[in-house]
Amino acid sequence: MIDNKRDLLASNPVWAFFDEITRIPRPSKHEELIVKYLLDFAAKRGFQTKQDKVGDILMTVPATIGNEDKAPVILQAHVDMVCEKNADRDIDFLKDPIDYYVKDGWVRANGTTLGADDGIGVALGLAIADGGLNGTIEHGPLYCLFTVDEETGLTGAYNVEADFLPAARLINLDSEDEGQIFIGCAGGCTTRASLPLRMVVTPAGMLGINLKVSGLVGGHSGGDIHLGRANANKLMARFIRLAQERCGLRVAEFNGGNLHNAIPREASAVCAVPMCHKEDVRVELNCFIADIEEEFRNVEPTLAFSLETADAPAQLFADDFQRTLINAITACPHGVIEMSHTIENLVQTSTNLASVRTTPASVDVVTSQRSSMESGKVLAQSMVASTFQLAGASVQESEGYPSWTPNPDSSLVQLACQTYRDLFKSEAQVLAIHAGLECGLFLDKKKGMDMISIGPTLRAVHSPDEAVDIASVDKFWVFMLELLKRL
Repeated sequence: MIDNKRDLLASNPVWAFFDEITRIPRPSKHEELIVKYLLDFAAKRGFQTKQDKVGDILMTVPATIGNEDKAPVILQAHVDMVCEKNADRDIDFLKDPIDYYVKDGWVRANGTTLGADDGIGVALGLAIADGGLNGTIEHGPLYCLFTVDEETGLTGAYNVEADFLPAARLINLDSEDEGQIFIGCAGGCTTRASLPLRMVVTPAGMLGINLKVSGLVGGHSGGDIHLGRANANKLMARFIRLAQERCGLRVAEFNGGNLHNAIPREASAVCAVPMCHKEDVRVELNCFIADIEEEFRNVEPTLAFSLETADAPAQLFADDFQRTLINAITACPHGVIEMSHTIENLVQTSTNLASVRTTPASVDVVTSQRSSMESGKVLAQSMVASTFQLAGASVQESEGYPSWTPNPDSSLVQLACQTYRDLFKSEAQVLAIHAGLECGLFLDKKKGMDMISIGPTLRAVHSPDEAVDIASVDKFWVFMLELLKRL
C-alpha cells in the first residue's frame, strides 16, 4: 500500500501530472492559470490547440506510430474544481496550492477539497498524451477536450462549438467509481412560479407563532431523489393546510429550501392563530409530528418540527391567497415520477420542489425537473407549471440541458465491457445516473456521438473529506491503456 508522496509520484505517470495540477488555483470561473498550464503543456510537445470563446481547450494529439489509421477518439475532462474548506483552514483558493497527503491508500487534502473532481481526469488525459510521445503508450488519433466551469453551470459544455467535437467517439473522465461504465444521464430544467402577494391587516386577538421544520437529511435532487426523504416545504404546507382548517392558522411568511438541485432540509413560517386556539394548535402539531415521524422513521432520524410563540405579525396573507398558495404547494409533484424501462433501478423522471421564498411583492417557488428522456423532462415541467398556473401564478420554464439517453448496444460500450472483462476477469457495471453530465450537452451539439463516462474511485467530492483511491487510479490507468489500443 502506498503511504507517502514519493512512492505515489513514482508509481504512475498520472500522479505526477495530478501533483502539478494541485499547485494551480482553479476555482470555477477562475480557470485562467490552469488554462495557461494546458496551453504550455501542448506547446512544449508540439500539439496543436485551439480555444473557444469561454475558454475550452481542444488539444490535438497525433497517433502513435503504426496507429494512424485508427478512428479518432476524444478524451474529455473539466478543469475547474469546487472550493470548500473547514472553518479552521486558512487558504486563498485564488492563490494557494492544494496541500494534499497520502494515507491508508488514499489521497486527501488538508482541510479542503482535493480537486480530484475532475483533476484526476485532466491528469489522466495529459499522461496519455505525454506517454504517446515517449513511446510508452499506444493509441490512435486523440483529441483532449478540457472544458471550463462545469461545477457551477456546465458553462464550458454549454458553449462548446461543434468543431470542438471532431470525433464520433468520446470518453468522459468524470465518473467516480472504478469498474462502472456510465452510458446515460438525465437532462434537467428549472420551473419558477411567482404568486403576487396579497396581505391584510392582522385581526385583533391573534397570537403569533413561528413554525420550523429542521433536521432533515436532504440530499442531491438527482442522486438522492429516489430515497424517499422528506421535503421540508411539503411538510410545512401539509401542517399549515391542516391547521388552517382546524385552528384558523394564518400565515404571514413562508420560506424554505435553498439550491435548485438540493432536496430542502429546512423550512419556516411566520404565522398567527386566534387566542382561543393557542392550545389547539400545539395539540394538532404534536399529533402531526407523531404521524410524520412514523411515516419517515427509516429515512429521517433527526427530523424536528417546532412551534414558538411570538408577537403577532402586523399583516397576514389574505385568506384566499393563503389557501391558493398552500393548495398549490401541496399539489405540486415532488419525487420520482417514473422509473426507467431500460435500465434496472434507474430513476427516469423526477421533480424537486426546491425552494419557497416570500418577498415584499410575491411568493416565489423554484422547482427542478430531471429525466433521461427529453419527453419525460417536458412532461414533468408541464405538470409543475400546470399546477401553479391553475393557482394563478406566473410561470417561467427554463430550456435546461439535454439528457443523454442510454444505448447499451453501442460499439464503444461493448468494447469497454469486453476490455474490462479480459483484463480483470470480472464484469464492469453498465449504468446511467439521474444527474447531469457534460455528455448530454455534447450529444446535443453533435448527434449520434458514441460516448461513455468512466473514472477511478472518488469519495466525498465537493467537501473537505474528498479522497481518491490510489489503487483504483492504477487499475483505471491499465484499463484505459488497453482500451485505447483496441479502439
